[in-house]
Amino acid sequence: MSKQWFLEGYVGDSDRIQRIPLSHFPCVVGRVSDSGFAVPKGDVSRKHAELHWDGTTLTVTDLGSTNGTFVNRNRIATLTTVDHGDVLHFGSNEYRLIAEGGDEEEDGDETTTFAAVEQLSERLPSGLRELQQLIAQRAAVANFQAITTVTGTPIAYELLGRGAFEGLPPAPWPLFQIAESGGLDVELSELFRDVGIEEAVRQAPGATLFVNTHPSELKDMRRLMMGLTKALNTFRPHKLVLEIHEDGVSDLKKMHALQSDLKALGVGLAYDDFGAGQSRLQEMVEVPPDYVKFDMSLIRDIDTASSAKREMVQSLVTFAKNTGITTLAEGVETQSELDVCQEMGFELIQGYLFGKPKPNIFGD
Repeated sequence: MSKQWFLEGYVGDSDRIQRIPLSHFPCVVGRVSDSGFAVPKGDVSRKHAELHWDGTTLTVTDLGSTNGTFVNRNRIATLTTVDHGDVLHFGSNEYRLIAEGGDEEEDGDETTTFAAVEQLSERLPSGLRELQQLIAQRAAVANFQAITTVTGTPIAYELLGRGAFEGLPPAPWPLFQIAESGGLDVELSELFRDVGIEEAVRQAPGATLFVNTHPSELKDMRRLMMGLTKALNTFRPHKLVLEIHEDGVSDLKKMHALQSDLKALGVGLAYDDFGAGQSRLQEMVEVPPDYVKFDMSLIRDIDTASSAKREMVQSLVTFAKNTGITTLAEGVETQSELDVCQEMGFELIQGYLFGKPKPNIFGD
């Protein structure tokens, strides 16, 4: 099966990515309407660039445009080979190449000294092809951060995934930016979770493990539960607690169903980053989790916070505990913060005071 090529991006003022097929080659990209791929913007030349596919290799050539053609944010001067996942800019207009199937114009300057162009858009992060390879090769590692009592005794560990693929950052946040732009956020979250559970069971088979979800996973509860069931049967962890970000707690009917399914599997439920945005008190009443993790934005410098803020946090802690929910303070870094958290009645602590994330549960 031959490849079908597409350019995808935010067309016009739309906030949704649109995918446009490249129907014939060579394909001229330009401002004029009879171009193979029309980009009717002022910083695009009438005939700006040309894409050519010979059945094996896709190339792009700048046609002497005023504002330049860029591949992965590097301006090109010669014929350049491109591939699935590469981000192209024609002037400041951003598109990403997608492959499916198979496995009024000024004279251009032929030197490598280019005209100035406005800052390139970064709404479509580069690295999609590499991220697909990362997922396929399971190129990820786990870090673990202790969850402790107020005296510093570990009672559980949160699993935190990291990338391990050359050319991509290891940190999860930029990896999820790439993943979200290409519809791979669920796959990346599943990979981090499975790699973390497998490694945690190898290092500490009797530990309680807090595992994360991406909000997109809540759109397909069946897949989420099937993945958890497979992980439980494959790795046999002692105890799992599934963390749901506050933004994911919005549909009470779905949350009731999730809570019921988790209980059937023997998996706990935690609401993560509570207080980072809108504190969803109704969800805590209607679908009370086993744990609620107070976001570090509420905990940081709590010892020097205003009386109004401390009273607000105290009331939320009291409310949660009266509902039978175990309270956890995230981001505790100082003894003074810990002292205030203990006074407020927090039962569990997580933060640099008792340890940073690390690859070895019992080592440095």
